[in-house]
Amino acid sequence: MPEVNIGRYYERPDGVIVYILGYNSSTNLVMCREEGELTDNVMKRIFDTWIIRKDLKDYPNSKDPILPYVFDLFWDIKRISELKQLIQAGGEEIEEIKRIMKEENIKLDSK
Repeated sequence: MPEVNIGRYYERPDGVIVYILGYNSSTNLVMCREEGELTDNVMKRIFDTWIIRKDLKDYPNSKDPILPYVFDLFWDIKRISELKQLIQAGGEEIEEIKRIMKEENIKLDSK
C-alpha cells in the first residue's frame, strides 16, 4: 500500500497533476488540490492508483512557477514574477542572478 507524501505532486490516471495537502488515517481520506481548484478529499484506495511525480516542484502549467530554492535562499524570492521584478529593479547582484538563471536553465518570456 503506497504511502501518502504530503507536500508532493502526484499524477492521476487521467494525467491531471494534483498536490497533496494532507491525510486523515482515521477516515482514510487524502486531501489534495488541482491547480486553480478548491481543495478536495479522495479515498485512499483511489489515491493508491496515482503516481508520485518527484520531478515536479510546481504544477506543470503554472502561470507563475516556483523558482529553485537558491533564489529563495539568497534573494528571498520564490516565483518567476518576483524574479522579473528584481531584474527590472536592477542592482549590484544582477550578474550573479543571471549566472544562476543560466545554471538552472531559467528563461524569462517577454510578457
